[in-house]
Formats: sequence, structure tokens, C-alpha cells
Amino acid sequence: PSGWNDRKAAVLLYRYDAEHQNRGDGLMRRMRMYLRPGNLYVDFSVEENTTQVRPNGRPVTGYSSGDKKFRGALAQATPEQKIKWQQLSHPITHVIVQDGMPVAKPEDKLVLESGVKRVFLVQGVDEPGALGICTIYYAQERNDIK
Repeated sequence: PSGWNDRKAAVLLYRYDAEHQNRGDGLMRRMRMYLRPGNLYVDFSVEENTTQVRPNGRPVTGYSSGDKKFRGALAQATPEQKIKWQQLSHPITHVIVQDGMPVAKPEDKLVLESGVKRVFLVQGVDEPGALGICTIYYAQERNDIK
């Protein structure tokens, strides 16, 4: 489109346009997704939070091996989102959007191993509309957790 410059440039990552195809229920499906360079899909492994009680009665928190995996788009949280989650006593730094039903839950650890290993702690999960179309993870990047 005219008027675009480098700052407003967007990449048409995926365009599925099936105006003339029916899904069998008479509805037509149209999906377009625009992402900025760098916000492409990346692979995350999910390490679930586990809590156990030792024989002496003390609780122990740990993480399972990263058996579950999903692909999602990673982005910095907006200042408004950061303030909202800070007021809820769950600071966030990033937002991760995934297609489909939730794979992780709050307090799980998401590990991104493309290049340098990055670890994110899930502070909240939002499934808009509860339709299983997409899931939004609100996460805090942590450098002190391996």
C-alpha cells in the first residue's frame, strides 16, 4: 500500500483466502495475519510447574521436562499491559500468542531455545471467547532461572 515506510512495514506472513470454498456448513472462511519482522512464529517448550511435599513436610516446587511444545508469536508487552499486570502483583514483560487451545497454565515455564536460551514464566493465560481459536500468554522473562 502507498504511504508505508520502514517503520510501518508489515509482512504478510499468511493469507488464506477461501471465498469460494465451503467448509460444509455453508460458511466461508477468510484469514489474514500481518506480523512485523521479528514477530514470526517460534517454538516454545512447556515445563509444567510441579509441587511435592518432602518426607519432613516441606513443599518443593520444580518443573517437569519440556514434553509439551507449541508455536507462538512473541512480542513485548505494551506499557498499558505492564501496568495492568503490575497492579495485579504479576509483572509481565512479554505477550505470546498461540493458535488453538491453551497448552500451558499460569506458573508454568516456557523455554525458547532458538539461538540463546530464553525462559519465560507464565503469569496469566487468556483464551478470548473460549472458542479454542487462539490463546494469549502473559509472561515475564527471567534470566535467573535455568
